Parts: sequence; structure tokens; C-alpha cells
Amino acid sequence: MFELTRVLLGYPDEAFPVLWDAFWELDENDDVEYGVRKALAHLVRPLCDAAVDVFEEGDPKRTFRMLDELMLVPFHPNTSVFREKVHFLPDRMHPSLKALAESEDEVIRLRALDVCRMYSVP
Repeated sequence: MFELTRVLLGYPDEAFPVLWDAFWELDENDDVEYGVRKALAHLVRPLCDAAVDVFEEGDPKRTFRMLDELMLVPFHPNTSVFREKVHFLPDRMHPSLKALAESEDEVIRLRALDVCRMYSVP
């Protein structure tokens, strides 16, 4: 699966929807799922856009899983697969994370605060 996900990254526009669907369909402890998660971590901008959509949907289970994903498989801080410099989460995510950091759901609030600290969200 690792080799397959690396090949998919050569076609990021086509790969993202496939990897994104697989992320939600696979069990969190599945070995294949780990390869999918690692590949998604290289697709920073589309993953952030999709994460914002998840946060806006308001499903607590999916929101927590997405926040957890941002903690477990951090974006590659130096360069992406495509040698693009990646230092922080794209600004589009900041308002969503700040809103989640003020959530009434304590579990989501604490995890959002962790993500904000990890990525230095202002």
C-alpha cells in the first residue's frame, strides 16, 4: 500500500479524492489506513480545505477524528513531496480551529487547543 500511495501522490488532483474516501472508510488501526494517512499528510492544501468542510458539518465524531489526525500525522514541516515549503497550516484553517477551541464539547475543545499549539495557530 505504501508504494501505491506514493504513486498516487504523483497525481495529487486525482489522488486526493481517492485517499480522502479511503481515510473515512478504513478502520483507524488498519495497516493500509496508515499509508493513506501518511499520503494525505503530503497533500496539505486539499486536506486543509476538506478538514474545514468536516469542521463546518458539525459532526462531533468526524470533527474529533480530523483533529486527532492533525495531531497524529503532522504535516511535513520542511517540504512536501513536491518540495513546497510548508511551515504552518494554511490560514483558511485558523478560524475553524479557533472556533473549535471555544467549543462547548470539552473533548473537541481540548484537542483543538492541542492542534493550535502544535501548529502555532495565532
